Amino acid sequence: MRFLLAAAVRNSPNTGMGKWAHRVAEALAQDGHDVTLWFEDDVLPDRAGTAASVLVYPLKLCQKIVRQRDRFDVVVVHEPGGFWYGLARKMSPALPPLVAMCHNVESKWFRQRVAAARHGLASVPLGTRVKTPLFRNWQTDGTIRLADHVVCLSSEDRQYLVASLGRDNDDVTRVTNGVTPDDFVPPGDKPRRDILFVGGWQDVKGSRLLPEILAKIRPRYPGLALTIAGSGVAPDAVAQSFSAADRDSVRIIPGALGAQDLRALYQSHAVFLMPSLSEGSPLSLLEAMAAGCPVVAAAVGGIPDIVRDGTDGLLFRRMHAGDATEKLARVLGDVVLASSLGDAAVQRARAFTWNETALGIAAAARAAVTKALCHA
Repeated sequence: MRFLLAAAVRNSPNTGMGKWAHRVAEALAQDGHDVTLWFEDDVLPDRAGTAASVLVYPLKLCQKIVRQRDRFDVVVVHEPGGFWYGLARKMSPALPPLVAMCHNVESKWFRQRVAAARHGLASVPLGTRVKTPLFRNWQTDGTIRLADHVVCLSSEDRQYLVASLGRDNDDVTRVTNGVTPDDFVPPGDKPRRDILFVGGWQDVKGSRLLPEILAKIRPRYPGLALTIAGSGVAPDAVAQSFSAADRDSVRIIPGALGAQDLRALYQSHAVFLMPSLSEGSPLSLLEAMAAGCPVVAAAVGGIPDIVRDGTDGLLFRRMHAGDATEKLARVLGDVVLASSLGDAAVQRARAFTWNETALGIAAAARAAVTKALCHA
């Protein structure tokens, strides 16, 4: 099958969605498919990443697909970019079928963000509350409603797609992201210590919850330190989020790290903490598990689809710093439990491969093509 994968992000193999696109394209190609990969900078070379791209990118992507429609049997488009193509396909059914790819359904996260703001865990200024529905959510939800088939990364998203956006359950495929064989690395030689957080310094990743958790756990383990990797924000700005008493215990690595550097961090830390407010199928979580790093994570999005609470990791309640602290204390205070969770995490991670991810997307593509032929 001839695939177009269109990701509404810049081309970077070190960012979550950039890595996802490259991994899936490679796995589909290995399975015999012909894959074309377009990023935002392939569609908008001069305006990628600008404020205008939110409105311009979907239009330009539609134009580019229509002009090259004979190259593709199916197009898989990240939900923010597919509205105008979905509309064009409704008017011209001969165009290749559309599969909407949802990494974390945007309108769902917007609702969750507003709810988190009431607890002081997110910022949603008035302008954002107006502009997001006005300029973005109608496009993302529109893509999902117009698509021939939808792929999502969590049971939570699947439920939202069916219950809130009216998609038929049979028209939704859930897949889980994968890991590579290189991600399975043995623990480092040095004793593991300290907490590791990997991700952008954003509300969605729990950036307002993390300082509260650290303030609660450090008095119980006075020498404990926290590493923040890939914040994308200057260290001084990140440090200001923590109390003066905790700042000296926080190590901040602002830049995006390559695979080898990340693996070294997973190997050297006692616990991987993911306090996200919302998630899809987080790559850093899967990679930490593959490296045998015990995980403590919020029970949000696709995380409960990956981590079996008490078996290969510990889960805590959404937005609950106290529960997170207790779960961290269990791992930090019990070497036997930490070792057991780490070993089980490695075995659990082996179930998630990029080949399985690609097989799910290929199945969704076939369903979209079949549906299109039935309605022709």
